[in-house]
Amino acid sequence: MVSKVKIDIVSRLISALAKAKMLIIVHYHGITVSEIDVMRKKFRENGVIFQVVKNNLMKIAIQDGLFEKGMNLLSGPSAVIFSEDPVAAAKSVIDLAKENQKLKVIGGVFEEELIKKDKIEILASLPSLDELRAQLLRVISAPATQIARVITEPYASLVRVNKAKADKSN
Repeated sequence: MVSKVKIDIVSRLISALAKAKMLIIVHYHGITVSEIDVMRKKFRENGVIFQVVKNNLMKIAIQDGLFEKGMNLLSGPSAVIFSEDPVAAAKSVIDLAKENQKLKVIGGVFEEELIKKDKIEILASLPSLDELRAQLLRVISAPATQIARVITEPYASLVRVNKAKADKSN
């Protein structure tokens, strides 16, 4: 018989994963509880969820969904990392794996495709969503500034000519 606690865990996982764009699976063998708490806090700061969950419960949560292809990656002491921002998830996990050698990136699922650690590292090297927004804003605002300058320049020139004529006649 399935306990209510397990049903609740699976339903919470399903609802959290419904918002996620990427799922990364890691092994955490040998990491202490206090180290996991520190990692969890760092993940949360980046809008990423780090969750230790039993493999069989995770398999139930991802079956018939976007992350179904990740089922075979779930073996041993696994934890899952997921986020709405795939770059933030990839950056966070790669950075933390560099800090703590016991955290091993196994692979993940992105856009319904199974990806390996090397692809996660490539995603981690991309600019974050906020950085991309800032770059886009600079690109969009530059032409607007140029257009405003071009539109106002003839009028400014006319004012300068009129002022020069007025100064000359006085």
